[in-house]
Amino acid sequence: MQHLRFREAAVSDLPDVENLSRQWVRENNAWGLVPTPTAFLHERIGPCFHVAQAPEGVIGYAFGRIYLNDERAVFPASALVFELEEMYVVPNLRRRGIGGALLDRVLAAARLQGVRHFLVCSAARPIDPVVQFYRSRGFEPWSVQMFRSDD
Repeated sequence: MQHLRFREAAVSDLPDVENLSRQWVRENNAWGLVPTPTAFLHERIGPCFHVAQAPEGVIGYAFGRIYLNDERAVFPASALVFELEEMYVVPNLRRRGIGGALLDRVLAAARLQGVRHFLVCSAARPIDPVVQFYRSRGFEPWSVQMFRSDD
C-alpha cells in the first residue's frame, strides 16, 4: 500500500469508477449487480465518496449516503444513518487492507457529519468472506435473507 493514495473522489475520477463498476459486474460475484449509472455517481460525489489511487489510476472506491432513519428497526427513529452503497477493489489487490482503508475513510467522513449509526448490505457470492470482513470492522448481522431454487 506504500504507493497508494486515499482521497475524496472528484468528478474527474468518475470515468475510472465507472470502468471499475463495469469490471465488478463482469466478475459475476454479486447477485443482480449492474453497472452504476453516471448520474448516480455524480449525485454521490462528496465527503462520503473516496477512492484509492495507484500510479496507474484508481484501483478502488467506496461511497454511501447519509439519511434520517425512518424504517430500520435496529437504529433509533430519526437517527442519522450512513449506508455504504458500494465498495470495490480490483481483484489483484484485494486482501491487502485497501478495502478496510476505504471503509475507514468513508465512515470517518460520515462521523464528521454527525453520524453514529452505520449500515452495510451485500449480495456477494460467496457471502461468508464479506460477513467476516465487516464483522472484523465492528459490524454485526441484523437480518438474513436466504433463497433456494429447485430448478
